[in-house]
Amino acid sequence: FIGTLLEALKVPLSVDMSQQVVSQGSLTVLIRAIGATACLADASGEAFLPHYGIMGGLKATMKACPNVRTHEMAMLRGAAIEAASIVGQAVAGPEGGQVSFYANDASEIMEFATSLLSSGHTDVVPMDQLFAACARIAAVMKSQYVPFMSSILPHILKRATEKLEVSITDSEDSSNKSSSEDDDGGYSINIPGMGVKKIKINTTQLEEKANSARAIYEHARSLGKDFGPYAETSADAFLPLLHNEYSGDVRSTSAQALCQIFKAACLSASAGSGAQALPQNMLPVLAKALAKQLSQESEEDELENRFAIADALSEVLYDAFTHKDANGMRIAQ
Repeated sequence: FIGTLLEALKVPLSVDMSQQVVSQGSLTVLIRAIGATACLADASGEAFLPHYGIMGGLKATMKACPNVRTHEMAMLRGAAIEAASIVGQAVAGPEGGQVSFYANDASEIMEFATSLLSSGHTDVVPMDQLFAACARIAAVMKSQYVPFMSSILPHILKRATEKLEVSITDSEDSSNKSSSEDDDGGYSINIPGMGVKKIKINTTQLEEKANSARAIYEHARSLGKDFGPYAETSADAFLPLLHNEYSGDVRSTSAQALCQIFKAACLSASAGSGAQALPQNMLPVLAKALAKQLSQESEEDELENRFAIADALSEVLYDAFTHKDANGMRIAQ
């Protein structure tokens, strides 16, 4: 049914993007059609290969009207780059057997992504979609992706380490409730000895930190030993987020990212291509930090968060036990 469904999408996908002004209705429909195309590719996998010609249109849309910085156009370009990465991952196959069909297009997408980041024009495409697309490309390209890491990684880590905006001010709420949500998104909390205070947290930043952790997780998992040179810097960025007091999602995603970073360090050291001492130095720090945070998670926190942290600790200890050097000695113990 793939051909029939794509034929039905032909009209909404045929919006003329050479025009500098496209109606909001047309953009909305086009974004939905691109999303549907990505779903088709994801569901059909390598069977989507005969329809790979759609990649040209997705790349063109990804680069469309770069000087138009509206929210709608940014969402359109984000949908296009996301769909392009999903289509490429689908046709390449789970084992990357058909990666040759996608290699040139993947490089073109990454060149677009790196040029966008280096220019500082981060409003052209939503960054979360851009980094997610990069992670999918890394999963397909493996070692061929490494030349792009020096351009992509600093921007991911910058979002992870950015200081969280938190403000505490006097509240106008005079009620006796222990806490209440205000109309402007802040929370009024009755703090013993201080009275009622309004606390505002930039939740967008929290989402960005969690998504950055997901992006690093995917990069480390995809690149394996090739991620080794970036393991120490990445671990330094996400270790503090493991104890983030404002978001269980940030804590759990950071824990999962850290266990993949450690695995990459172990693989790199085992292969003799990375710092041999790094996994040994990381092991006690990670194990203690994960165990400490696990013990501090309260019953009120989501069960999934506690499971993610416990799973990360288990993975770290397993990798420390199983990875050995050329002499049969454990890389970390």
